Amino acid sequence: MVDWLKIAEEVKLFCETVTIRGVARIVKSKRIVVAVLWLVAVITCSSFLIWQLCLLFVKYFTFPITTTITEQDVDPVFPTVTICNLNPILMVKKEYTDLLSWSQHLKNVEHALNNTNYDALAQYYPNIPKKDAQNLVRDLESPGGYFANFQVFNQKNDTDVSKDLIVDSSLVGWDWVRSNASVDILDQWDSNYYNCFKTEIKSQNRGNIRSMSLILYINNFPTALLPGQYQLGSLTSKATGVRITIHLPGTRGEMKNGLNLSPGTESTLYIQMVNRSRLHYPYSADDCTDDFNFTPNISGYFYSREDCTDYCIQQKVVDVCKCLSLEHLSSKSQQQKASYTFCGNMSNIGGSDKSLASFNGPKNSANYYSNTSKVLPEFVKMLACQKSILMNESNSCLNACKVPCKEVYYDYRSLYADWPDVTQHLSVYRSYVRNTTSRMVNASLFEAYDELDSQVVKGSMDEKHAIDKLKQLDLIKNNFLQINIVFESDKPYIVKDEATMTSITMLSSVGGSLSLWLGITIMTLAEVAEFIFNLIVLSVGRKKEIQPKRAATVIKSMPPDDKF
Repeated sequence: MVDWLKIAEEVKLFCETVTIRGVARIVKSKRIVVAVLWLVAVITCSSFLIWQLCLLFVKYFTFPITTTITEQDVDPVFPTVTICNLNPILMVKKEYTDLLSWSQHLKNVEHALNNTNYDALAQYYPNIPKKDAQNLVRDLESPGGYFANFQVFNQKNDTDVSKDLIVDSSLVGWDWVRSNASVDILDQWDSNYYNCFKTEIKSQNRGNIRSMSLILYINNFPTALLPGQYQLGSLTSKATGVRITIHLPGTRGEMKNGLNLSPGTESTLYIQMVNRSRLHYPYSADDCTDDFNFTPNISGYFYSREDCTDYCIQQKVVDVCKCLSLEHLSSKSQQQKASYTFCGNMSNIGGSDKSLASFNGPKNSANYYSNTSKVLPEFVKMLACQKSILMNESNSCLNACKVPCKEVYYDYRSLYADWPDVTQHLSVYRSYVRNTTSRMVNASLFEAYDELDSQVVKGSMDEKHAIDKLKQLDLIKNNFLQINIVFESDKPYIVKDEATMTSITMLSSVGGSLSLWLGITIMTLAEVAEFIFNLIVLSVGRKKEIQPKRAATVIKSMPPDDKF
């Protein structure tokens, strides 16, 4: 049998000597009232301890993070700047306009909008209402919709595109002295803006540059009016000017998130380089990826979630609709699979229908749209197919493409001012129109400045009269703008996610709670372990003692040996 008396003595000894605060007071107290008070105190503290430990464990398993912002003691890298004309039609090559003029394209859209048989379309895509289908066609009243009439292959291999968008550049070092480093201007094709341009500074000079200034010429001489009513929320901006994005060299400028700048302004962007660091799941619910090179290895740029999502959605559109989405990036393999054809290609009249083959192509499609009624062109079905894919499949791509665990971006704040001052109009004309070495488009339209400049030089017109004349001219302000990109600080920021509760901080918090409420330490756990061991010894040892005693009793009761 178990010796309960010894066990009780062991329990009493443990309670009197254990370092859990208050327990010894309960046992040793000679007054019941005092013992009860200590008992209540121990129970209360134990309750608060359990409550706090539960909160700690719940918080630990929610994997909270703390985001810290600190400065790095390294030189910032001057970014790449990608710029697109908001109205690339103004600078399109003649070989495109000879096949299909901008005004004719707008007429084609208007005819298609009015003549499309939307009831027939509903039989193919019942989930797309008539209004949405009309908006799909109306969205083609954009530069992207115009260029969709031509094959992607021809546009991306267009090497004769004028670089007159960026007509001058200047670099300044960290000492605020003009730098001799050069700025390379490279092409970047965009399905909505046709041909954009990006500035590149050689890698060995990127850490030595503090600011860059650019003079841009947008050739703002439109020749066609947009028909119909204003369509809010179309594929591209309908503003006048340029769209600019600032990004790390080696990454692709995402024009969907760009900043619009208008002509006749000097825009100063104060930038700050930011190194962003994120944690993997479970600290980030959507996780992040360590991919630095682009996942498909097809873009030539570093990884970004936007690019990954674009290529993923584009692949779904190409697989089902056999055409390219105008809103998303496309790889060479995707372009080949879609036969280099956009879903919004209005010159794709009949598809495989041989009876309509004579209408295919940008030059012939106008004859079809102006002489038909209530038809269902192939491109409308393709647009509806694309819309259906975007409605049903976009989320899967958003979930599949993770944000990078490490990325670099540039924060900025911007200031704007009217530019140039009226006293500078002639100097701008001399530098960038009359004496320019670039292929200035429509330079002849600035003749009024040439005549005025000639009179000022000859002295036949005083400066005050010349200024009054310049105030009446607006060609410089309507066609030129200046952009200044300046580092606000020579110390990049690092924005880093860190686990708020690691295993070490969790252990420290638990230890602090145990010590706060009951004074429990690691040594207390050793005392508890010793107490449990003693109980086991008492229990097992009692059973072992019973057997020898029984044997001795049997020996004592045996009769004496007769040999004595």
